[in-house]
Amino acid sequence: MSEELELAEGSTDDGLKILSSRIKNFKKISLKEVDFNGRSVAIVGKNDASKSSFIQAIMSPLDAKYKPLESVKSGEESGEVEIVIGGNLNGEPKEYTILSHFYKNDQKGKIQIINKDGGKLKKTEIESIIGKIGFDIMDFVRMAKTDSGSMSKAGVEKQIKLIKSMLPQKVLDGLFVVESKISDKKTEQTSINTLIKDTIKEIEESPFTSEDIDKYSEKLSPEKVLESIKIGKERNEKIDAIEEFLTEYDDKIKTIDGSTVNNNQEIELLKKKITEFEDKNKNLATQKIDLTEKQKKFQSHKDILPPEKLEEGKIKKVDIEAIQLQYNTIETHNENHTKVLSLKEKQEKKLANQKKLDVIKADIVKLTAEKKKIFASPEIPVKGLEFDEEKGMIYYKGLPLADTQDSSSSLIKLGMEIGMALNPKLKLIIIQDGSLLDKDSLDYVLKTCEEKNYQLMIELVRDDAEMEVEFLER
Repeated sequence: MSEELELAEGSTDDGLKILSSRIKNFKKISLKEVDFNGRSVAIVGKNDASKSSFIQAIMSPLDAKYKPLESVKSGEESGEVEIVIGGNLNGEPKEYTILSHFYKNDQKGKIQIINKDGGKLKKTEIESIIGKIGFDIMDFVRMAKTDSGSMSKAGVEKQIKLIKSMLPQKVLDGLFVVESKISDKKTEQTSINTLIKDTIKEIEESPFTSEDIDKYSEKLSPEKVLESIKIGKERNEKIDAIEEFLTEYDDKIKTIDGSTVNNNQEIELLKKKITEFEDKNKNLATQKIDLTEKQKKFQSHKDILPPEKLEEGKIKKVDIEAIQLQYNTIETHNENHTKVLSLKEKQEKKLANQKKLDVIKADIVKLTAEKKKIFASPEIPVKGLEFDEEKGMIYYKGLPLADTQDSSSSLIKLGMEIGMALNPKLKLIIIQDGSLLDKDSLDYVLKTCEEKNYQLMIELVRDDAEMEVEFLER
């Protein structure tokens, strides 16, 4: 029956460490046995002195994803690594033996896990205890950079994925909800920004100045002008008729007078036709009287024909073209009024969208604060560590993770915190290339492991020595 493996809580004394290891025919190592008893060690020696082989042998049974190449020592058919881990979990003593067998023709190896009572455990059960023992802070930081030193988007995605793997599901769910809301708000923000930019462009392309907008804000009524045009046309029609009559009047009078004289002469000469011509004269006299009466009638139109104009033979007409020009001016004004109304609507639309944008920005600020609150919660194992999947950025204490490379102490502290958060049960920190640490950094690592009750395994170069395992004390 498998044992229940729960996350240890409470005292820093809770947790497992490596008690012993036995390595046989693994890479360059023929046989190496070490009784750790939970103590921190340094794997020291010159280059190519099997230091890396020792670290790889320890990691092979502990990290299921770690597959060393050519694990069996040259000339041997098989090799094996036995690691015993033990300590307290949830206040109860635990001990497990992990056996890895490697074969020349099967480099994957086979793992067997036995508890202290001899019972076999499933691989998945021990994996929940071991955690991510293969984490290396320097590799973690370098992951975000390409060989040329530029930012690697794919590398940052891997970093974030690793960080998320150490967060409780409750935290991940909370982050998912907040980030989804932020993403929706930013999508809406982008859409409104586009609308505002388009509106501003339309406003800027408008030919109207602020003075024009004031001028054309009110629509003008053309009815009075149209009525003036109608009245003017009627008046001009009357004037045309009168002018036509006046033009013919003098000629007709002269013709009648001349005809009368001629007729009188003919009367004297043609006595015989007196009666006939007298009738004609009477008729002509009647016509003259009618014309004179009409003249008097036209003279009575004082509002249309001023006496002085009649005397000159000229009549002043209504200037229809001037009134028409006034009407056209009103039409142009009203066309501009329509355009100005559209422009004002765009300005109002821009202001309304800007208000929406302000609300969205305030919402994003609130959601971002809510997200920071989640990252600051006690359930987050590494304090000050945040990430933004949308931007593809990781932050430590408010700064992008890449910036911490300028501060080795901050970087090491972050690495220790991440490593411990990823391995809360098997309290083991493995540091390869430990020679890159200066004395102060190494002291910090040792001090932190002692304070947090973690076991340290660090690889150090020592040019004058073969590979040795040395126990560490501050």
